Amino acid sequence: NVPMQPNEKFQLQGIVLTIHLKEMPELKERFAPQDLVAIFEMYTLESIAVLNSLPNCLDINPMGDMICTLFSAHSQEQVDAVLLNALTLSLTVAHINEILKAHGPHSIKVGIGASYGILWMTPFEYERMWLGSIPYESRELSLLANEGFYNEEMMISNSFYEFLSPEIKEYLKENKLFSRNHSCNCYHGHYSLPEEEV
Repeated sequence: NVPMQPNEKFQLQGIVLTIHLKEMPELKERFAPQDLVAIFEMYTLESIAVLNSLPNCLDINPMGDMICTLFSAHSQEQVDAVLLNALTLSLTVAHINEILKAHGPHSIKVGIGASYGILWMTPFEYERMWLGSIPYESRELSLLANEGFYNEEMMISNSFYEFLSPEIKEYLKENKLFSRNHSCNCYHGHYSLPEEEV
């Protein structure tokens, strides 16, 4: 985490990634309160553990059914690393769903949104506030992700995609991991296990 002094405010070039646990009203109907609490804790703790292990992670902010994470990203290599590592968050959800299968035909789903650009961090009481359009765009993309029949599990802003290295863009294209989402004006994709692991 970034150490900050009271009233300090600084500019940062980074990525905000938001994970949104979908269908909370439906989950409340499917599960008893104690079971829902256990699922929510598992989702939160496992997601935070993965995010905390990713390079350049500066701050993690759980907010209800969302988890917002800030990464520093001053180079293409850092942006590439955030995307490739973030894609594996799908494995966390798959692991939780495997556990849920043992107790009935239930599962959870998430939407992941990420945006890249300039933002500002400033302390507010006992928390840090992230200012600018990047946190808002990340949140909105997470709400759109994994909705309907077309939107994939992860959505990234145009600025995020454009700053990826040519090699990573080619990798995503060749493996059919990401494509243009014209209706949402972004790029979307999902994690896919290599063939030898399927």
